[in-house]
Amino acid sequence: MGAVNSVRKLTIDSIALLEQLEPNGAELVAKRAVRRRVQQLLQQNWPTCRVLAFGSSESGLGFGGCDVDLGIYFEDMDVDAQGQFSPQERVDLLATACERLSTAFQVQEFVRNARVPVIKLWDPKRQVACDVCVGGINALLNTALLKYYGRVDPRVRPLVFAIKYWAKQRGINDSVNGTLSSYGYTLLLIFYLQSHYAEMQLPAVLSLFQDLQSQTKVSMLLERLQSLPTMELPSTFGTSEFNSVGALLAGFFDFYARRFNMEDEVVSIRMGRALSKTTKWSHPVSWRLSIEDPFELAHDVGRVIFHRKGQDLIRSEFKRASDLLSGGHRLGDVCVPDETTWNIMSTCYICRGRDHVTRDCGQLVRQRLTPGGGSNTMLPVHFSDCWYCGEYGHYKAECPMLFFRDIPRPVEVAKADNISAAEVTSESGSVPLVGFAPPSPPIAIPLHANRLDAVQKPRICIEPAIMSVRRNVRLRREYLYRKGLEGKERALYDHKQQLKEAIRSGKAIPTELRSVESKLRQEMEYDDEAHEKPLNHIDDEYKNAGMFDPKIAITTSRDPSSRLKQFAQEIRLIFPNAIRLNRGAHTIGDLVESARSNDFTDLLLVTETRGEPDGLVVCHLPYGPTAYFSLSNTVLRHDIEDRATISEAYPHLIINQFETPLGKRVANILKHLFPVPKPDAKRVITLSNDNDFVSFRHHVFKVTGREVELQECGPRFELQLYQVKLGTLDQKEAENEWVLRPYMNSAKKRRVL
Repeated sequence: MGAVNSVRKLTIDSIALLEQLEPNGAELVAKRAVRRRVQQLLQQNWPTCRVLAFGSSESGLGFGGCDVDLGIYFEDMDVDAQGQFSPQERVDLLATACERLSTAFQVQEFVRNARVPVIKLWDPKRQVACDVCVGGINALLNTALLKYYGRVDPRVRPLVFAIKYWAKQRGINDSVNGTLSSYGYTLLLIFYLQSHYAEMQLPAVLSLFQDLQSQTKVSMLLERLQSLPTMELPSTFGTSEFNSVGALLAGFFDFYARRFNMEDEVVSIRMGRALSKTTKWSHPVSWRLSIEDPFELAHDVGRVIFHRKGQDLIRSEFKRASDLLSGGHRLGDVCVPDETTWNIMSTCYICRGRDHVTRDCGQLVRQRLTPGGGSNTMLPVHFSDCWYCGEYGHYKAECPMLFFRDIPRPVEVAKADNISAAEVTSESGSVPLVGFAPPSPPIAIPLHANRLDAVQKPRICIEPAIMSVRRNVRLRREYLYRKGLEGKERALYDHKQQLKEAIRSGKAIPTELRSVESKLRQEMEYDDEAHEKPLNHIDDEYKNAGMFDPKIAITTSRDPSSRLKQFAQEIRLIFPNAIRLNRGAHTIGDLVESARSNDFTDLLLVTETRGEPDGLVVCHLPYGPTAYFSLSNTVLRHDIEDRATISEAYPHLIINQFETPLGKRVANILKHLFPVPKPDAKRVITLSNDNDFVSFRHHVFKVTGREVELQECGPRFELQLYQVKLGTLDQKEAENEWVLRPYMNSAKKRRVL
């Protein structure tokens, strides 16, 4: 019975994760509008052009906030001709497209020396980012295939989302650094579903797309992709616990951890069965996981694993996940982030160094043929350098200047500081940034390659800060959307209450309700009085509490004293899963954005006056609330006699005397900084309200018979609330939920908590 319950919980967790990560309706509408707008602009140059979306955003397997991949296709061309553009022809086509698209979009980057040249665009109106390239036929086929599988079997999407989220959290979905891409993990899942459950096999690619690959015209191929055959689902489909989402997820990890022969077999969803490496590849690599691309048959998706330790890392993560799930753990335990990868993959799994990523490891060498000679030499691999800061050893995505960057200031402010406009420097010249000035000192930003003459125009705005705010904008948009739904539910609830009151008192039905009276009466028949009242935004802010442990970043005010540094360090020891960030010269906006982008749930800021800690700010991410407290009577650990050692166990909480609605609100904010403890934990934290001063105490206890021995760990301090804001710490325009007004603290017999 316990195994069945754990599988059922795993199914619930997977479906809840899907609902949390999938894009909402507003985002999908905005992405479709961007695709139509790009097509309208390009058809002014090429009337037979069609712009089609591909990739995870189109297949329905992408997370909310992901970029849109758009491909340029020509309906009057043959399929073979569409895929045989030379690299220079692709660049020339994109140069023309870039000139046209720059009139309606912000061109962030034109990457011309990549394997697939691409234009990176940003739509400020719809807050959507997209990548435009000359599309390939295989990209459309891959997208149609994954979309088809997700439509045929409703269990595919929650499984894909759970596996992709697990790989991301554990740091093994970075193909640039030698682990599998998200596409690779999706192929692994489909292969497992094809071959290892009998209720309904997913069809092999060969049986689905064999006739499609014989199409000669792009227009005919696009029509056929819209009319793929459907499959009838059995009435009992997916109802058994043994073929539910949870059971399949546990079986997936067990299959690749223990049963699949990675040394001798090739994953092939084209055939629906494993192939032999020796017959599939002319030069097979025995130690590496091998995955056949279903349409580009000579391409091994697993070849991105360039080192044995990368393969060992993936295999060990499969075994870890399988062991945890077989032991009855929840999905949140399996997806706990690897602490070595929180800082954007800053740890090398080859040499365990923390100053470089895996692809730039000095131990990573490959054999190259020296030009003009016949001897072989071993040279270190450096695939690229950072175009953002111009330094070697990392890509732009891992650039330290992007991790805690200064947001560009408006030019008007820069002029007041006598700072000149920023210039984007390349080998061929420079283009001024429109509307922005650089942080001090100015930074030269080398581009990937020389820009084309066709796109060297001052009106093209390259805003390096815009990429960092996408996720924030998406979360804020989702929050406002949920608030709108909440308002509708609240209005409906109020109308029902008015109607009930009129019926109860025998009064006439209010005029504004007469047109909807019959509909309201019908809905009221099915209402559950215990759950009829709609939830408010307070419930929504902490809706995931308990599903995942909180992750906290702690920092200080600028130029902290030694006492404040020590206090911040002791605060870090109080909260499990917390880290301390050195403030340096970083702004509050930088800190909030970095914490938000790295999936921190809360940011804590401690301040001081003349060397004495006097303030604590608790900012809940991604969109609030933020509580401001004054600190007093602070006693550090070294000032406490006979102090106990701080245990690593999650603490129990004692919350006392929070009785008013505001008091319950504050208790809710503070308690969600801590994860759920185990029953046998011997650590306890007390938050006791006494005349609106919250006393904080930290103890460990020992039970001997009927006696309990209590020993203080420290630190100890008192908090007084003076403001609660609905937004985050960096949002000055956020609405105040509650503020301590003048003379309020002197009113007699009035307690706010």
